[in-house]
Amino acid sequence: MESWWDTNGKEFKNRGMHFEDHACVTTLHKHSGISDVFTRRIEESSVTLRNLIVKNCSDWVVDDSWFKQSFTAVRNMLSDSGNNERSLPSTLIICDPSRNEEVEIAPCIHGTLRPYFARIGGDHYQVHRVPVPDSSSSNAEKRPEGDLLIYYARADEPSSARQKFLAFYTAYRGNVVPVVVVVKGLDDRQAAHQWVEKHIIYDGTGRLFSTFAPAEELGYDSLKQQAEQELQDLIRQACLIRSEKKVKSKQKRLARRNRLR
Repeated sequence: MESWWDTNGKEFKNRGMHFEDHACVTTLHKHSGISDVFTRRIEESSVTLRNLIVKNCSDWVVDDSWFKQSFTAVRNMLSDSGNNERSLPSTLIICDPSRNEEVEIAPCIHGTLRPYFARIGGDHYQVHRVPVPDSSSSNAEKRPEGDLLIYYARADEPSSARQKFLAFYTAYRGNVVPVVVVVKGLDDRQAAHQWVEKHIIYDGTGRLFSTFAPAEELGYDSLKQQAEQELQDLIRQACLIRSEKKVKSKQKRLARRNRLR
């Protein structure tokens, strides 16, 4: 696709238009009958656009207060309005390297938990708990696609934090979906944000959401409740993506209403 710019980019310059950067992408939508060639172009376009934004906007400081204020309105617009449609729950991919995701079924027999559904703050989510990906098996397994990634890091283990996070971030398309980093062992969100900036963020990750989880043996009940509420709020804010079917049906209804006005 980049060859288009090589051929036609000079036309913009000839007409007096100059750009700091560019991206050549496809506007096709993925569907069941689309060929592998176009599927690859769609995936490539998504990554290209993300990288374009990260490359040119990484130094910006974004005021996200508008996001919180508009969240309720957006949810109401996408929620069910007196019909029988049901939206598919958002999918959370959770990775906590300090936890063993295997359970002992019987002596010497271990297994992994299957995906499950959870209710958080009145909303339903499908949850996948995954281990830190092994790079040697990255092409050998079918990984779930999430609407939100949640990664747990220990504040007292900074040396390997970035490497483990990068493995998870890369394997589960962190460059495409929102990512929340929860730092265990800290007492406030500002400290967590500073820790993530120092030990997790690197060129290319873009903007991450971050929060804290107090140490189990030290955290007071009120502090734990605050941490749980902040994480819950981040999950709800980041999971505005609803099922494609419901969003499309809402858009069609809105379009019909506009035509009738």
